[in-house]
Amino acid sequence: AAPPPASEPTSFMSADGFSFGAPDQPFRDSANQDELDVILRCEAEAERNVAAGRTDTAAEWFERALVSRLGLPRPDDESLLVSAENLTRTTNHAASAILRDRPRAADLGDVERRLQRALELLHAVHAGAARAAFGRLVPCFNLTLSNLAALHQRLGNREAALAYLREAEDMCDGLPAADVAATHLSLCALLSQLGRHREAEHHAAEAVRLGEEDILQLPSLQQNMRRPDAAAGAEAMLREKASALAVAYNNLAVQREFIGQSSDCLALYEKAVVLAEGHMDAGNPLLARLRESHRNALQTAEDRRLQQHARGGWHARGGSAQHLPPVRQPASRLPGGRSDKFNHSSLSRELAALLRGEVGGSAEGGLDDRGDARGGAFQPGIARRRPGAAPDGRQRAVSSEPL
Repeated sequence: AAPPPASEPTSFMSADGFSFGAPDQPFRDSANQDELDVILRCEAEAERNVAAGRTDTAAEWFERALVSRLGLPRPDDESLLVSAENLTRTTNHAASAILRDRPRAADLGDVERRLQRALELLHAVHAGAARAAFGRLVPCFNLTLSNLAALHQRLGNREAALAYLREAEDMCDGLPAADVAATHLSLCALLSQLGRHREAEHHAAEAVRLGEEDILQLPSLQQNMRRPDAAAGAEAMLREKASALAVAYNNLAVQREFIGQSSDCLALYEKAVVLAEGHMDAGNPLLARLRESHRNALQTAEDRRLQQHARGGWHARGGSAQHLPPVRQPASRLPGGRSDKFNHSSLSRELAALLRGEVGGSAEGGLDDRGDARGGAFQPGIARRRPGAAPDGRQRAVSSEPL
């Protein structure tokens, strides 16, 4: 689906006071070569700032370069697309950094301005590039719209956040399965907060389906683990994908409890914990939340068993009560929190076979977020159960910001 028409471009002044025109008006009085020289200097300065970790400043330089390229008489598509990708990556990364640092209201306003400006320039690139180039822009639109949704969710504007996420969902064609799953996880968490649990369950189920397919299509990861030059990257990729799938299992269980489909929820919670314990650092807060959900599910199942017992779910033999069997406890754990076995009630046989070698390996290090691949650190939305509440409100959705 093509994006809506670009809004009317306006002039822009960067943080250091450098002013330039709209995309169709920059440097009109300069020769083409002079314009190209300016563009190359801007991009070189941007790359120096990226290397120094100053992505906010780098984004400003990449923006200058893109605006200048858009103003060339005949800009080539490849240069425009690369420039748009650079701007998207640095803008979203800078926005992510601001949000992680407990920003003030003024900071949030700056985040929105940066993201809206990036979105405006993406529309301008789409309008100026060949139609066939749109596929290269889809990830840029999806990420920027997702982060605008996260910003409005932080501000409490849930309906606005949902509108941005719906646009991001429309920009999923051709994206890697992991990125599409991330969009569905964000929709699941937000819809759950809005009380729309059947819709949330649909998006959680899609995230599970995509996450399982994503991992099962990567048998080469196990081969890479035997190659020293590729082992670190393969391990980080597998950890990220397994962690995202763990969140999807957890969220699907929560939403199914909300809509009264609780028959397989305990197994889903266990799948989440087994995956997380095999691929997350023992001190990861996300792992603690998944364990909490699993413990609460076990307690709920035990409470139901006792209620059935009290209503006559037992019979007497020789004058003594024959109790119902206790709820099965989770698989025993190896030192460091890893599971010592996979079985049909925790993971599918295919996933177990793929991940078995990794479970016995190192689990050190933190969860590698979605950041570098998508331009900004990402933690998918996670739904968490709340103990001690009434059966119709046993759990609530807790959204981690997708930034």
